[in-house]
Amino acid sequence: MKNKKIITVTNAYTWYNKGDAGILLATIDTLKKIYNSVEFNVLSFTPNIDRKHYCEDSNIKEVYSNILNPYPYKKGKVGKSIAIIKLFFKMIYIQFGLTFFKRATISRNENLKALQNSDIIIVCGGGFLGGKKFDSLMHIYQIYVDTL
Repeated sequence: MKNKKIITVTNAYTWYNKGDAGILLATIDTLKKIYNSVEFNVLSFTPNIDRKHYCEDSNIKEVYSNILNPYPYKKGKVGKSIAIIKLFFKMIYIQFGLTFFKRATISRNENLKALQNSDIIIVCGGGFLGGKKFDSLMHIYQIYVDTL
């Protein structure tokens, strides 16, 4: 019997966006057909909501927050500006930690632990790289962290 593969799917948007949820679930269904023994982790922007829906599939072990997650933020220019500033400082904090204190940083963050313990990391499909610059930068940083 083969060892169980652990696959983490990052950049899942939210259960509320049915198109993106469909892409995620179809990706997971396809991978279950490829691998006999597989377990999934999902990184999303609304992990508490997504956990309730995605973890109904027994192969989905856990849903964590994406590395940079602006949600929830207040709508409007001020709310978005505050979210951007918070994300910028969080990115610097995470990057500093991964550069100088990698083990400690990973041990303190469940999402980073999930990435480190994965056999395969998949970036979920969707239109996230063709949309708004702010959103694209969050997703690109997530992809960058996936490669560390």
